[in-house]
Amino acid sequence: LPSEQLRRLARWQPVIFGVGQIGFVSGFAYAGWYGLGRKVYGHEQALHGIEQTIGLGVMGTGGTVALVGGALFFYLVARSWRARTAALS
Repeated sequence: LPSEQLRRLARWQPVIFGVGQIGFVSGFAYAGWYGLGRKVYGHEQALHGIEQTIGLGVMGTGGTVALVGGALFFYLVARSWRARTAALS
């Protein structure tokens, strides 16, 4: 990677993505533990308790953190690729 800042971000990227994925899965597991159905669509998709709502909130937060980690990966790859092509020119 061309700069120290990008190398530091590269060290944190898997941690950010992993924590996000753990939060995503944990939220689904927590909501499922309290009766949230899997693969349920339409009218049957209603939330029936605060536990299910909290679980889906944790899932959404974890998913957002994982999305940031994934976007950071693509950012690092693009910056590295651009620096490499500039050096070869």
